[in-house]
Amino acid sequence: MGHKKYEGLGGINKPLTNFKYNWGKNSKRKISEECLRHKEWRMENLWFIEDLVTNDLVLFKMKPEQKLLFDSWEAGKKEVTGTQDIWREIILKARQMGISTFALVYMMDDVTFNKNWRAGVISHDKASAKKLLRKIKVMWEHFPLADALRNDVDVNNEEEFSIKSTNSGISVGLSYRGGTLNHLHVSELGKMSSKYPLRAEEVITGAIPAITPGGMATIESTAEGVGGHFYEMWNDSPGNGYKRHFFPWFNEWKYEKKFEGDITEKFLEIQKKYSLSNRKISWYYAQSKILKDLLFQEYPSCSEEAFLQSGRPVFDMSLVRRCNVEMPKAMYSYAVGVDTATGLASDFSVATIVCKETGQQVSTHRRKDTISIFSKKVVELAILYNNAVINIELNGVGIAMKEAVEAQGYTNLHLDQSGYDKATKKYTNRLGTVTTSRSKEAMMVDVRRGFEDGYLKISDEKTYTELAAFQFDEKGKMSAPVGSHDDCFVAGTKILTNKGQVPIEKIKVGDLVMTRDGFKPVIMTRDKLKKVVKNIGLIGTPDHPIITKNQGEVPLKKINDTSILYIWNEKLFSIEEKNFVKRFVGKGIIGKRRVYNLQVADKQEYFANNILVHNCVMALFLSVRSLKDVYISGYKSERQIRNSRAKRKRSNVLSTSRKIKDGVY
Repeated sequence: MGHKKYEGLGGINKPLTNFKYNWGKNSKRKISEECLRHKEWRMENLWFIEDLVTNDLVLFKMKPEQKLLFDSWEAGKKEVTGTQDIWREIILKARQMGISTFALVYMMDDVTFNKNWRAGVISHDKASAKKLLRKIKVMWEHFPLADALRNDVDVNNEEEFSIKSTNSGISVGLSYRGGTLNHLHVSELGKMSSKYPLRAEEVITGAIPAITPGGMATIESTAEGVGGHFYEMWNDSPGNGYKRHFFPWFNEWKYEKKFEGDITEKFLEIQKKYSLSNRKISWYYAQSKILKDLLFQEYPSCSEEAFLQSGRPVFDMSLVRRCNVEMPKAMYSYAVGVDTATGLASDFSVATIVCKETGQQVSTHRRKDTISIFSKKVVELAILYNNAVINIELNGVGIAMKEAVEAQGYTNLHLDQSGYDKATKKYTNRLGTVTTSRSKEAMMVDVRRGFEDGYLKISDEKTYTELAAFQFDEKGKMSAPVGSHDDCFVAGTKILTNKGQVPIEKIKVGDLVMTRDGFKPVIMTRDKLKKVVKNIGLIGTPDHPIITKNQGEVPLKKINDTSILYIWNEKLFSIEEKNFVKRFVGKGIIGKRRVYNLQVADKQEYFANNILVHNCVMALFLSVRSLKDVYISGYKSERQIRNSRAKRKRSNVLSTSRKIKDGVY
């Protein structure tokens, strides 16, 4: 029996064992046809790479996490072969785990040993793309075949490498919209999502759909903060069809150093939690001094930590102390912060209870009740927790909540300064708190200081996660990142402003938009890619709240001909109340679009295509705002501390003056 003839390597009508393999002058290594049948053997015996530490040329050998991926990718290939589907995997990892190198070797082997096989690699920036292409060229230059076969190269430039006789090739770049692909590998989608969101969107909408049925899409990245396409894809897996893998830093054998014994208690706890050696934790501790806040982003120990601590977080989550839920204790005082929703849409009303003496978040309640029902629950909780002070966020439907609480006869409500009266030269007070862009940022500053002081402690897991989502933007302002479950409208949606109708994508922070209380400034804008529906002349995310007179806030997808809407009449320059007849109502999902949303100061609403809609405050604001409301009641703000110091200083000066006057000095 003769040797089996492979179609790969140019389909030359000779068995591969007839070729001379360049193992070196003194090598006596031999190769068998049976070995060449196995991809795993070929990857570990035919492909050379540069060692990351020594830069020496070494034969590629799989590490445990690479072998795990190999087995998974091979199984995935078999599963989708002959189907109209593709195999999808998403990988969250620590830095320099060799995943991209593994992907290149895997793909180069496919390109070399298969006819009509197209592979593509997308990197997050040009420099990284060049490094990946250089690795490919190093692999081919040292491929142990005779020169005749190695010269069988069709294209070899800065973007592509292909083999003439097999009609197979691999391209490396920042995007891919060419022909069909058998395998697409996306490197560092997290960084791309953070720095170049439109490019990341292009990968998702253009490159991945280019993969031929039976092909494969693999995505790997370190984390880059809560939010963005990579974060969403990781969170949605495996429901979105992507098999997920996480590789922590301590899986990498080279991440260790001599133990020096000067490890802090925090890192000793990490060592115990993950059963790490002294050399491992010593290396990790040394990295913490270099990377500081970026440590958990670049070298996460668990997937949750990777996202919570990456990006430019407002709150250092390593300082956030945890506590347990507690029943009220005698002689302790408590405060209840309340953020209200109508209970008719997808939004939750939230009540958070904090103990003044201990700073513990002792209880948190999220409900979709109506205002009437939720107000009764809030009063019950306040009475249970030693007649706690209730602080209600008054924006939107908060005023109705305050009135519902007062109607039950509960009077221990938080008193807040509402403004300065120039006539009386006094501050006026009101029950509850109105939040503005300035006050929200002040709240977060105070909350952060509470964590740094060790006073504030969190028991609620959702509050913890939502706190971690806050990031500093490019201008150094505190905000929630794109991709935190906000709802929006497509470009071209007209927003009513003091300058007339303006497309939503052109609205900027500071622009004045119309609300039922007149023009109010925009304090935040954001955009992202989401599925949208068309209804009542609006195209937006299915759950964007529409404000109705008779049904409260209703998701766009659920608006029908019985919903009474608030409509802006441009001719009369006034707000009308009317419902749409059936021929204007539709609920069709029309696919994914880039969508935009605004956050408006004081009044959480604006007019979109002349229809009053709710300014969709992201879910994470609920807990944080409630937390801060009670936190202000239980702990002095920076302004209060400054005023207190100034008051003490004035008191000391007056006291000294009196003593001098009385002859004591």
